[in-house]
Amino acid sequence: MSDSTDSQNSPAPLPNAPVPAPQMRTVSDDTVSLLDLIAVLARRWKLIFFTTFFAAVGIVVFSIYTLRMPPDSPFNPLPNYYRAEAQVLLDTPGSSGMRGLADSELGILSGLVGLSASAGSSSAALAQELLRGNTILDSVLDEFGLIEKFADADSPRAAARKSVRDNMVVEFDASSGILTVGFEGIEPLFAADVLTRIVGMLEERFVALTRDRTQDRSRALESQLNRLDDDLERASSALTEFQRRYGVVDPVAQGQRTIAIIDQFRQQRFDLELQREQVLAIVQDRTDPQIQRFDRSIARIDGLIGELTTGFRVFTPMTIPLDQVADLTVRYVELERDLRLKQQVYTSFQAELIRAQIESQDTRRQFQVIEHPEVPLVKAGPSRGVISVIVTITAFFLAVFTAFVLEYFSRAAGDPDEARKLDFIRRQFRLRRSDR
Repeated sequence: MSDSTDSQNSPAPLPNAPVPAPQMRTVSDDTVSLLDLIAVLARRWKLIFFTTFFAAVGIVVFSIYTLRMPPDSPFNPLPNYYRAEAQVLLDTPGSSGMRGLADSELGILSGLVGLSASAGSSSAALAQELLRGNTILDSVLDEFGLIEKFADADSPRAAARKSVRDNMVVEFDASSGILTVGFEGIEPLFAADVLTRIVGMLEERFVALTRDRTQDRSRALESQLNRLDDDLERASSALTEFQRRYGVVDPVAQGQRTIAIIDQFRQQRFDLELQREQVLAIVQDRTDPQIQRFDRSIARIDGLIGELTTGFRVFTPMTIPLDQVADLTVRYVELERDLRLKQQVYTSFQAELIRAQIESQDTRRQFQVIEHPEVPLVKAGPSRGVISVIVTITAFFLAVFTAFVLEYFSRAAGDPDEARKLDFIRRQFRLRRSDR
């Protein structure tokens, strides 16, 4: 009664009375405390511990099982495998000569005449393609009877090829030129035998194809040398004709010689003029035979200077007219440079032809097995210890994640808002299932 009476006697709020402000939420209300996370782990420790424990025990038991089971058993998903390896030294045919040609200024011209400087730089790529090809694989399948193991497959030969190709490991070190070929198998002796056969067939095919390639390169070089021989003859004839026509032997020396001769003639003319003036002062008669003789000598020297400056009626092998020195020098240098360049190219191609002919006769240096396959004594894999650690750590993190998920659902069940969201999600799944 008192409560109702008090409520009736309490004054009603005024229309314009201020409304109290809502209470502000602090930042700590929306943050997750580290202690809350630790509390979740503490409440769910059994789930985390036993999940990790059983995962560790399970993977250890599984590893022991794979060790005890025969390697060739279909019920052994993780058998030990061994890797046999062989190392082959590949000497690229013609690489040294053509690389030197490519690094020099002749590389551009060699490309223009139709011979690539990198024509012999694909021995490693050739060997790897041969290993991936079906010719060697089919020989191995037929010789070791591997197709019978895939008799149940839709395409036994294709399945057997894929199996051998997947078990083959090929690596090439460009710095040393060594190709490493490996083959993995559950039987050490079988892996070594298969790899020995693979390396033998690779050598046979590689040597045969390389010999054909070097012979083709020799024919191409011979064809290019014939063209270069004609170009060299034309360049030599052009330079000889130019020298014969203009009397040019050495334009620099001849130009310097022309200047020296002109200086001598000018000095002689100066001396003759001085003598003429002295004689004229004595005889005082310009028609005097001595004066006329001086005039003829001076005129003859002027003519020679004019011919040395502007051009001869007949060229001499020692001098070149000054007006023509620049033009003749440029033309002479161009012809001489063209001839010298073609001579260098011809010499380089001739040396390369000799090298190619030698390589076509002896291909043993191009493929040398420096490490023959041996029966492996130590397994290459699998590493069961690493697998056990990875599985255990993965199980631990999955257990922690599951603990937080379960904690969220347990708290959401007591929260009306979260429970309403979960109920909505359940109804959506039910509607989808009913539609199906």
